[in-house]
Amino acid sequence: MMYKDGSNSGYILVDNGIQVKEIYVPKDVNISWPNRKIYFRRDGTPNPTGGTIKVFDGDVSKEITIVPVSGRVLLKEGQYEK
Repeated sequence: MMYKDGSNSGYILVDNGIQVKEIYVPKDVNISWPNRKIYFRRDGTPNPTGGTIKVFDGDVSKEITIVPVSGRVLLKEGQYEK
């Protein structure tokens, strides 16, 4: 998660130490992630581990899980929601 000039969170995509892309979410959206950064190896697996990211927009929230062993990204929605 990162902040720019006091704005909300977002992310930076870096390849071989070179910044490729910079994305910030809208003001009313917040991201909750227990770790400060997520790193992926070239084979797509997370380094050192995966986890769950929560995205909040008012009363709406979504969970994105990064599977530790494979790096697979799962979006929790639909039938899993309360």
